[in-house]
Amino acid sequence: MRMVKAAAQHPVSVLMVYAAILTFGLVCFRQLPQELLPDLPLPSARVICEYPGLPAAEIETLITVPVENALSAVKGVRSISSVSMDELSAVRLQFDWGVDQNKAAVEIREKIDALYPFLPYGSSKPLVVASEDALDRPVLTLAIVPVRGRRMQDISAIVRGELSARLKQVSGVAAVRIVGLAEPEIKIDVDGRRLTSAGVPLQRLARIVASSIYEAPLGEVVEGPRQYAVEATTDVDNLEDIRRIPVLTAGGGVIPLGRYARVYWDTKEPTSFFHHNGTEAVGIFVEKIPGSGSLNTARNLQAALAVLRPMFAGDLEFQIIDDPTEQIARGISNLLLAMAFGCVAVFVILLILFRRLAVPLIVCASIPASMSVVFLFMRFAGIGLNLISLSGIAIGIGMIVDNSIVVVDALIRGRSSAAEGIASAAESTTNAIVGSTFTTLLVFLPVVFLPGVSGALFRDLALTISCLLVASLLCALTLTPALYRLCIKKAASRNRGTAHGARIGLLYARYLHKELQRPRITPVLMMALVLAGTASLMVIPKRILPETDFRNLEIRIEFPPSTYIRRSRLLSQRIAADLLALDRIESVFASAGYDRDSLSDRSDPDRDPRSVLCRVAVGPGAGRDSAVVSEVEELLHRYPGIRYTITRPMNAVRQLLGDTELLVYRLTGADRAMLLGEVESISEKLDESGLTRSVWIDTRREATRIELDLNPASLASQGAAPADVLESLRTAVRGRVAAQLPAEGRRVDIRVRLDPEQTATEALLEKIHVPVRDELVETGVLGKFTRSSSYRRLHRIDRRPAVSLTVHPAAGSKGEAAALLLSGEQLHGELLTVSTLRRNQKHILVVFAFALLLMYLMIGAQFESFLLPLLLLLTLVPALSGSLIVLLLWGYSFNINSFLGILILVGTAINISIILTAAVQPAGALNRERLVSVCRRRLTPITATVLSTVVAMIPIAVNTAGEGVLQSNTAVALLGGLIFGLISILLVFPLMVDRFVIAGFLRP
Repeated sequence: MRMVKAAAQHPVSVLMVYAAILTFGLVCFRQLPQELLPDLPLPSARVICEYPGLPAAEIETLITVPVENALSAVKGVRSISSVSMDELSAVRLQFDWGVDQNKAAVEIREKIDALYPFLPYGSSKPLVVASEDALDRPVLTLAIVPVRGRRMQDISAIVRGELSARLKQVSGVAAVRIVGLAEPEIKIDVDGRRLTSAGVPLQRLARIVASSIYEAPLGEVVEGPRQYAVEATTDVDNLEDIRRIPVLTAGGGVIPLGRYARVYWDTKEPTSFFHHNGTEAVGIFVEKIPGSGSLNTARNLQAALAVLRPMFAGDLEFQIIDDPTEQIARGISNLLLAMAFGCVAVFVILLILFRRLAVPLIVCASIPASMSVVFLFMRFAGIGLNLISLSGIAIGIGMIVDNSIVVVDALIRGRSSAAEGIASAAESTTNAIVGSTFTTLLVFLPVVFLPGVSGALFRDLALTISCLLVASLLCALTLTPALYRLCIKKAASRNRGTAHGARIGLLYARYLHKELQRPRITPVLMMALVLAGTASLMVIPKRILPETDFRNLEIRIEFPPSTYIRRSRLLSQRIAADLLALDRIESVFASAGYDRDSLSDRSDPDRDPRSVLCRVAVGPGAGRDSAVVSEVEELLHRYPGIRYTITRPMNAVRQLLGDTELLVYRLTGADRAMLLGEVESISEKLDESGLTRSVWIDTRREATRIELDLNPASLASQGAAPADVLESLRTAVRGRVAAQLPAEGRRVDIRVRLDPEQTATEALLEKIHVPVRDELVETGVLGKFTRSSSYRRLHRIDRRPAVSLTVHPAAGSKGEAAALLLSGEQLHGELLTVSTLRRNQKHILVVFAFALLLMYLMIGAQFESFLLPLLLLLTLVPALSGSLIVLLLWGYSFNINSFLGILILVGTAINISIILTAAVQPAGALNRERLVSVCRRRLTPITATVLSTVVAMIPIAVNTAGEGVLQSNTAVALLGGLIFGLISILLVFPLMVDRFVIAGFLRP
């Protein structure tokens, strides 16, 4: 090859090129975004529409269904789901992977623009939220509390305005979600009886307040050389001024507002709350821009918070209470340390095997060179530093030097310092290393083409390892010969060859001679190994992902339907205090509800103020202790009427792959009432089975209401318009923001309403007076109030009503509970929590079968044989058996991470057979003596390549802390397979060649 010859002739030029690559690689490494997992923008979009005052059932009929029908024609839509709530509709579109999000968003907006004129008058124009991150989790969670002497309402404007704005300016921050604000408001609680006796309608009183508090520009006047702005103001700037506002009664008298109403400072009705360790606080959840890197954004935020703390020290204090980026930093640091240790271990192994300092220096030089190429590739391919991509690099550390070891061994045996001799020796290995490299690459081809989220998640690993292997091949053919020529003089003065392994090689040769003459031990050993591997596969636990330790518990608590938000907050604070009293609980923070200023937040079904999410931090060593969960469960049993689930926080990989602790079963059909009856029947069976902790149904008639049924005849006889009656009642019950009062640099709403004590029951509501013509008429004359229940939310899937059942199985009962759910004869029932891998298993098997076929074709083309590739692939069976045995002995399960290790093993272990076959093939007359001689000569480089990979995997295998256990499963599977594969192939390969090639059945 010209490339090899040019590298041997111009070694200094080659070093300069790789020095430049190394420099650019280091620059790119510092610029790569650091993330736990790759950014995976979900191919989805949401369309949100608001209609104030409309109940969920009407929202579904008037808004949700028309929006669904309009969006069903959008190209690439896989499914449409929707939820209708009081005053709000949210339609979600799921697209096939690979759909252009920007084009889809444009088409959605076009459909909405065409539909909007036909939506009911009063509805807002639908909002389109185009893209969402699959791993949407805040990079930081802050708890904000007022300093001593300040109240929660005093800091609301500071948090909402200045602090939030400054956080949004931080590089990498996309959004700031705020919950728990206590925003100030001035309440005017009117005494309805006094107001009625004065003949003043409540709405008129609200208009009087509005007309008494204003600042209005009137224009400008010019007086001589100067121009003056003319403004009108009432100079009402405190509560006492509001109380003195004159109100004209029906009799013509004027009485101050304070005689009719109680005027006082209060807070707006809360829509959310947040508390940390039982202390009320404001919670801030900071979200990042996709592609910016969570760790990069978190570091920018922490630097900004250090500057902001003294700025706001007089008003508030803030504390970081949840920082998931610590896990990212710890995982990346552990992998980088493992990579460094792997490099050192490879160097030591090569020094021991070759006993020349120059050899490990030459070989290990390919590690930084190959990694620099990978960092350049990652920078321009948009791949960040995350646990997936770094796992590929860490696992590939030992594989980088494989090609260089083979080349160096050939150069040492060639014993030439001339450029032509070095090039000739290096080229003699080209067939073996190119074939083995591309065979390994074929193993990772299926990962790139895996469908859906599985392929998107692990594509970074496949691409980084593939790039690493190609870079190592280039380094072996260019950098290694160049360095060898520069170091050859020092190496030649210590001409020790490869005699250091003579004793082991002699023993190996003697064993082969005996086995080739009369094979006894090897077949028995291999059969025993395969049987042990088969038995291990039968008994080893099967899971989607490995069991990981955890430092947090998530408790989802749902209070009874009639619980109002202030009581939910008090109860959750009491629960938090009880949790903190447990021995191994370190901290608790809880949040519920939505940000009133965010339409997207309001449309999220998980933001129900009655549904509280508590995150509990447990002490070290308690993460896998089921006693902690039992203690928490026993504590929650003391609170009757609540429903709860206790789960580990969703690991990001577990979330994407659908490996959850809960079961979600969904029924769809045309009749929602029939679906509800079916789901309730299933719920009863689950309760009776004893297999569950709790069962939730997402659609129930549980929203308690007091409904007004207006009498058309009464309205007609009184001459009343229904809209006027409803508006009067809305002002009486909910209140009306009549004006705003300037206070401390902000404008505070003034809400006029009836005293809540006069609207607490149906009887009191019927006593509310509404204006009809020139009189005040009691509501009870116009209609009747009754108690009823209605749907809080209505769900639809693919334009059909849907009802879902969420099951929290008892410990160890998930499989039985799932079987019970699937055992019925329900129509259109679907278990949603089936993992992504199981849903796509047919595609995965087809893709990997295609990869094996490509490997067969590749080896067949390389060695000009139809049957030889099959024999080489059969040598993988003992290696796979060894991998399963070691996984079982290590206490690991067969999961996606261990499967990735086995996948890498397939491409790595077969390289041993390819190298041996390439060494045998060029020979003229092949006999047993030559076969044994070739295997003996290749013992050192093959052992070096395998041991370098094995030793580099050890730090990854022993790191089981946190997310490290995921990579540990991969490393252990690879370690076991390589060790057993090396031994089995070295023993089995000569027997296969002797029986099939030397005997004349196959060409070598």
